[in-house]
Amino acid sequence: SNDSRKNTFIPFALTQRSVTFRMIIVDPKDGGIIFESTDASNPWSGIDNRTGQMVEPNKAYIWQVIIDTPEAGEKSEYKGTIVRM
Repeated sequence: SNDSRKNTFIPFALTQRSVTFRMIIVDPKDGGIIFESTDASNPWSGIDNRTGQMVEPNKAYIWQVIIDTPEAGEKSEYKGTIVRM
């Protein structure tokens, strides 16, 4: 697709505000970090940085975002799963 929102992953809220964060993508099979970013303009493209290859399709990968200085009442950690189609 020519739409980067379909080819890459970054939680939308990170693109809408200025916040210091760390996002990691984890391979649930071995717990290894396959991607890391601290820049909202650097989303995950589905590449495993350990191998330089596209990750396995139809498999759920774990994402986690840690916000350095959350606002009052805001959580400092968010997580979920993302499936490469």
